[in-house]
Amino acid sequence: MNVGDIMQELLLYALDLFVIAMMMGLLKNSKNVTIQTDAGSGKYITLLFCGVSLFLIVKERTLFYVIQGAVVFIVGLCYLKVRSGFASNGIVIMGKLYKKENIKEIMIENQNNVFRVSFKYNKKFHYLYVNHSDIKKIEDAVRKF
Repeated sequence: MNVGDIMQELLLYALDLFVIAMMMGLLKNSKNVTIQTDAGSGKYITLLFCGVSLFLIVKERTLFYVIQGAVVFIVGLCYLKVRSGFASNGIVIMGKLYKKENIKEIMIENQNNVFRVSFKYNKKFHYLYVNHSDIKKIEDAVRKF
């Protein structure tokens, strides 16, 4: 193994740590969700990540690929806990927090019996999709904004 290969592996390990830290941030934001909505399915994302993880581990069977596969697996498992909904300090969509003080023009829209909360955040519109059964809780949360 030459110096270039070692540097490349170290760079990928640093990237792994960054990705895990980013997932921890998404999970931290998800813990603050008080009114949860059903935006996306973490189950499908988790299955995808677990499949890629298994492929990485089985393909090469080296320590490097086992570590890379384990990181991908951890990220996939984290997506099971990532939430979307309303928090006391803003709106969370798949773990990303949109702070309350920067949200403008919040409204509930109904398009073909699909409810979504749309809001303007830093000059760009974002959307949070809502189950029909959750619409009353969401209406109350939007009024509080």
